[in-house]
Amino acid sequence: KHALVVHGASGDRIACGVISDARTPTDTFRSMQKLDANLLRQLWDWRAANANLEVAKDFIAAIAFFLLASCVRALAEAFHMHRSGHKASVLLFVPCFTFAAIIAIIELTFRAGSTTMAAWIATRWSLEDADLRAFELSYFLLQSRGVWFFALEWWFLCVGMLTAAYLNARSRLMPLG
Repeated sequence: KHALVVHGASGDRIACGVISDARTPTDTFRSMQKLDANLLRQLWDWRAANANLEVAKDFIAAIAFFLLASCVRALAEAFHMHRSGHKASVLLFVPCFTFAAIIAIIELTFRAGSTTMAAWIATRWSLEDADLRAFELSYFLLQSRGVWFFALEWWFLCVGMLTAAYLNARSRLMPLG
């Protein structure tokens, strides 16, 4: 068995599944590029079986950001009060984590809708080979539509972490090492 995983720019899996025949990973990828109907059926069987896990993963990520919010606010207050009281703790640090949390919620709602609806179509509708190919291309384009927007979640997280590192270096609130 071979696993086929195609990653998008933000690291999200766009296509993944376990391919049960004896092809090499290179042959499997070529078959995916050629939209081989048998491969697509296996892939959609796997996607449909794991649709709820994909939604659960996004739900847990969104909840994690909101659970982190009180820690971020407390740390920002500590940075603000410790020694110099730099404005970056309020103007940059907290908003970055807040925007990342908002984008995580938006990502959850978009991906939950597209993942569950696509799994429903794949399992309930009778798709001929040509329909399946068009369905796969449509799904691929739908998933790639939000890649750059949802990558902002990680950009805001990165800026928030870099701001925390800067504030820590400036205030020496948390000793390094």
